[in-house]
Amino acid sequence: MYIPCGPDFQRERERFALRHTCEECTFFRVPPDGTEPVCAHGWPNAEHRRAHYDAKPELLVFCKEFEIP
Repeated sequence: MYIPCGPDFQRERERFALRHTCEECTFFRVPPDGTEPVCAHGWPNAEHRRAHYDAKPELLVFCKEFEIP
């Protein structure tokens, strides 16, 4: 789901410590070979990672599978 990402979201993200990125998701795991963490469901995650939001994108991309541990 894509929605506009404006300055309000960035402020609220910091103010409320919003958890919405892969790094905070139950399904984000380090593979047995120790390589870069991936989604356990195999979804591409570049637009869902913390670094993507730190770069202040124009669109928010929420994952339907996101689950907080």
